[in-house]
Amino acid sequence: MIERLSGIDLAVSDLSAAIDALGRNFGLKLERISGEAEAVMSIGGAVVRLVAGPPASGRSVPGGEGMVGLWLGAQDVGALAASLAQAAFDNYEVKVEDRRRVLEITPPGSAHPWLFIFDRRV
Repeated sequence: MIERLSGIDLAVSDLSAAIDALGRNFGLKLERISGEAEAVMSIGGAVVRLVAGPPASGRSVPGGEGMVGLWLGAQDVGALAASLAQAAFDNYEVKVEDRRRVLEITPPGSAHPWLFIFDRRV
């Protein structure tokens, strides 16, 4: 049902320092998004997004840095939601955003969703 890794969102405390460190240590080139406290890069077809300050949707991690979003592409979000319901897992919500259905999953013990599975069936 899951087709691909689409992207990962990482919270950083200092965007410039994170861009410099990833470039210096791994040869990665991130592009700053004009007017935003964000930078992006593509690796193997997936997008890595660095976000400084409070991440989108209020998601946070202990210490203020780390993964705040894992984005996966799927064939059918509705079928995945039905599987979760059948398994009695209720920490999810299906939304429509940017011409796609998004299944937001909040893992047990987490205050905010960080797993996002989407399809283009809108």
